[in-house]
Amino acid sequence: MRLSSWVILGLVFWLAAELVALGFVISIAGIWGAVLLGLLTSILGVNLLRRQGFVAVRHLHRTLTARAAEAAPEQTVLDGLLAAFGAVLLILPGFLSDFIGLGLAAPAFRQWLLSRFGRKPGGGIFSRQSRRSGEILDLAPADWRRVDPSAPPPDGGGWQRG
Repeated sequence: MRLSSWVILGLVFWLAAELVALGFVISIAGIWGAVLLGLLTSILGVNLLRRQGFVAVRHLHRTLTARAAEAAPEQTVLDGLLAAFGAVLLILPGFLSDFIGLGLAAPAFRQWLLSRFGRKPGGGIFSRQSRRSGEILDLAPADWRRVDPSAPPPDGGGWQRG
């Protein structure tokens, strides 16, 4: 089956699930309650998206000026993207997307997702795992240079501090 067929099938299942969720909310809150709840979650999503943008810019500025990030930059960016995606899901109509968006708006849920599916801290492109001690070495591009690949490496790796 082609990718476009899988996407269409996924969208059909998502729409069906959204209709079931809408019917469930209408049976509990009534039609006007469902409309009001949908409007409130959309307003919450817009506010969350705006706030997440300000937080991301402030955190990026602090990271670049002080060079004191609490987490790896990749983790921070991915966390911000997940929060923004959650806000967009809150803005979109549908109670199933609202439920997932509320989950992504919660920092504890995002951290769980990052620890479960994200890259491990210290696993950036300029890091390598030491074969002997198990420690992680974080090197900037100016801190390393390539040595002669035909010569045996002195530390068991192919890189040498410059």
